[in-house]
Amino acid sequence: MQTMAFFVENAFYIIESIGIVAFAVSGIILARQKDFDLVGMYIIACVTAFGGGTLRDLILDRTPVYWISHSEYPLFILLLVTFFYVFPKIGIKEKWLTVPDALGIALFTISSSQIAMECNLSPTLVAIFATMSATFGGLIRDVSCNEIPMVYRKSSLYASVAFIGSVFYMCLLALTIDFGIASILSIFFTFFLRIFAIYFNWRL
Repeated sequence: MQTMAFFVENAFYIIESIGIVAFAVSGIILARQKDFDLVGMYIIACVTAFGGGTLRDLILDRTPVYWISHSEYPLFILLLVTFFYVFPKIGIKEKWLTVPDALGIALFTISSSQIAMECNLSPTLVAIFATMSATFGGLIRDVSCNEIPMVYRKSSLYASVAFIGSVFYMCLLALTIDFGIASILSIFFTFFLRIFAIYFNWRL
């Protein structure tokens, strides 16, 4: 019970923090594949981790932008990037990119959905807003690395995963399911939906 109470009390910070780390790792993986230097890796990791949340906060006029209020985020990413740069022999395969990217999408989908709901947006706008926030960082990452953005590829479900995950989250809350449980279920649902979409090549 104490664990659940702690999660509910600090849910946004926990979800946002894990999402930032997940997206940062996805940026580091791609930057490593492109053989970027330390500064390049750090920039890619930061724009991937902070891109979607920054877009969200600017649109909703939430100031200061969340990562400016939490200086530990840029510092931790710097330490993470430095670790992977100093130890280049630690193998990172390109296919591993899908796991942290999927996790980042799932976490940012739910956190952004909650913020949009607190701003009294309609359910449709909440889902659209969550989709934009969850995919924008990956979009900047791919463009910066001269890759066709995942969100534009004719491949397995990507942006649709965030939209569906947001709708799923709102449905759970509408059923008066506890906020903490609804958040956890929705994160797992969105994450595995993306993983299964890749594995089974689901498309719309």
